[in-house]
Amino acid sequence: MNNNLGVLSSNIKSFDFIFKNNLNDLLNLYSIACRNIQDSKKLSLKYKFKKYYGSYEEFIEDNNIDFVINFLPPEIKFEYTYLLLKANKKVIIDYPLINSINDISFVDEIFNSSLSKNLFLVDNYNFKKLIPLNIKNFLYIKTPFKNYSKLSPTTKNLLNEESPDLFYLINEFKKSKIKISILDKNIHNSYNKLLYLNAFINIDNDIKINVIIDNLNSLNSKFIINNNGKKEYNSETQTPTNLFNYQDLIEFIKNNKSFEKDAFFQYYPFKLFNEVINE
Repeated sequence: MNNNLGVLSSNIKSFDFIFKNNLNDLLNLYSIACRNIQDSKKLSLKYKFKKYYGSYEEFIEDNNIDFVINFLPPEIKFEYTYLLLKANKKVIIDYPLINSINDISFVDEIFNSSLSKNLFLVDNYNFKKLIPLNIKNFLYIKTPFKNYSKLSPTTKNLLNEESPDLFYLINEFKKSKIKISILDKNIHNSYNKLLYLNAFINIDNDIKINVIIDNLNSLNSKFIINNNGKKEYNSETQTPTNLFNYQDLIEFIKNNKSFEKDAFFQYYPFKLFNEVINE
């Protein structure tokens, strides 16, 4: 018998994700939760879910929910991921998992418990392939997209929310000697958001990365420069309906297989950067 699936939030990408990846064939469409109960009701009727809630907290307390898709905004995603895991539900999330240094102690708790096996991170970036591990020296630039430049620069933290490839690379070398030196930084005083960062990452005195995060200017691209010349590729990420770890997701749902190593790769680089940035 199939397990029951719940969806947190009214974001349409959650439902696109379900039906594009045929999760409705593997799981019972059981419950939806939105802050507005009328939105929940409409969505439950539209997508044929059995129940709906106007409260995330009531949703979490429903013991009949086995799996949850949590594509909430980064500001609140981990809070509810934590509560869902503590309620013994299996949680499917998109990047990023961690958004604030205040999350770290709770991430530690989950990471060091058996609950970590119940978390699955959707890979819609192709984390492992964006930066080849054999590149020794390169410049990594992250700027807003053109259609994002009109928004407030405090809307996103580009280092944390939009640089999973860089974080994945650093995590691969977490047993190495890593030093981050900051040349310049600009943090918004009121929002405590990183607006600008120019830093060097030195890994075992072998790999050197110049990281520039500029939340105020839009180039709509990301550049990697290595010893063989310049390689340029568009940094715009795909939506969570496109999966690079689809087979892993099926194994997570059908066979209870754990992918915690991949789910927590943001953890070490996040701590490392924040220790230096907040000095």
